Amino acid sequence: MDKALDRSKSTRRDLLKLAGAAAIGAAGASALGATKVRAAGSGATIGAFFNPLHIASGHLAPHAEVVIGPFPYPGSTVFTSANYIGIVGNLTAKNWKGAGWMSVRSTDFPFDPPHQGINLNFSGPPRAWSNWFICQFGFTFEPAPDIVSNGQFIIRNGPSPADYVVDLHGFMTGDQ
Repeated sequence: MDKALDRSKSTRRDLLKLAGAAAIGAAGASALGATKVRAAGSGATIGAFFNPLHIASGHLAPHAEVVIGPFPYPGSTVFTSANYIGIVGNLTAKNWKGAGWMSVRSTDFPFDPPHQGINLNFSGPPRAWSNWFICQFGFTFEPAPDIVSNGQFIIRNGPSPADYVVDLHGFMTGDQ
């Protein structure tokens, strides 16, 4: 073990040695052209809205689908959902005529009945039921500066006709 670390007290000289070693290490990494790395766990982040926004509503027949988007970023005339990789939202089913479900998915994937995630189940006397969802937008689009997706997702309805409401709680952004 280093004598400087073995003692309970550090001297000013020991601290200067450590600072010098750190500076030399940083300079060496810079001279070698080392690339920046991100901390473990970094990746897509969520830009949340503290006041959720209503972005879509309508009626779906049994086994029908609707494509939602692209839609504008709240308060912006420049940014749309296509500037983001996905959505954090709330899906509400209303006025259904029997037991059913709704599913949310990217526009890049077909509906896959045996494997598809169901985001919202509804039945019984309540006239509205909701659930949060997170979904990537589709990535089949015409590339352009700052456009990272097509800004769209699909809602698929199950066996019962129902109304839907979608509220935006946030956008998923790329690695920051």
